[in-house]
Amino acid sequence: MNLILIKQSEIQSTSSTASSQTEEQHQVVLLTSKDERAKHIANHLNKKSGETVSIGIIGGHKGKAIVQHQNGGGIRLEIQADTLFATPDEPEITLILAVPFPMRIKALWPVISSFSAVTRIVIVKGQLSNPEFNATKNLLPEVYTSLIEKGMMQGGRTRQVKVDVCVSDDDTVSKELLDKLGLLCKSDDNNVHDGIARVFLDCGDETTMPTPARDVVIEHCGRIASTASPSAIIAVGPERG
Repeated sequence: MNLILIKQSEIQSTSSTASSQTEEQHQVVLLTSKDERAKHIANHLNKKSGETVSIGIIGGHKGKAIVQHQNGGGIRLEIQADTLFATPDEPEITLILAVPFPMRIKALWPVISSFSAVTRIVIVKGQLSNPEFNATKNLLPEVYTSLIEKGMMQGGRTRQVKVDVCVSDDDTVSKELLDKLGLLCKSDDNNVHDGIARVFLDCGDETTMPTPARDVVIEHCGRIASTASPSAIIAVGPERG
C-alpha cells in the first residue's frame, strides 16, 4: 500500500477543547485490529503514535493523518485538514476486456486499478468467450470492489474506478452494446473526432508488427485541439483470439 484509502462514510467528526477554551473539530477514522490497513500501518510501515501516514479519500483529496494506536490493536487516524490537496487532472482510460479465465480476472482487478489513468473497466462477452467464465463470482461487486481498492492503494490514487459487467445472454459485444455503454464516437463525420483515441488489441495478423498502441494514442490526441486531458478506450479481445 502506497496510500491508506478511506471511504467518506468512515470519517467521523469529533470535537476537543483547546487551551484557549475554544472547541476544535477533528475528522477521524477508526480502524479495527482486523482491518488490513491497520495491520499495514502497524506491521509494515511501523508507524508509532504521533507519526503521520499518507491517506486518500476515495473520490476526493489526498493528505496526511496522525496515527494513534488504540487498546486492542486498533488504530485511530486523525486527518490533518491543512494537508489535504486535490489531485491534478490526468488522462482517462476506459478498458474493455473480453471476460478472461476466472482466476485471471481476479488477479487483474488490483493490477488494472493501480494505474491512475484507468477510470472505467468494462467486461464484455465476445463471440469466442468461454460461456462458463460468465458465471464466476469474481465478476461480482462483493468480490471485485475490495480488489480494486487494494489496487488503488498500491497505485496511490483516489480517483474512483467505474465497473460495467456485461456478460448476460443478451450482452454479446456489438455496436448496439457499445452505444448503450456510451463508448461509440457520436460524430457522423469520419473526419471529425470526439477527442477519444480508440485502440483494439487482438492477436490478428501475426505476420506484421502493428504500430505501438502508445504511439497511436499520442498521435491521435495530438490532432485534437483541446486543453482537456487526453482520453482513450482500449479494447482487448478474448484469449482464444
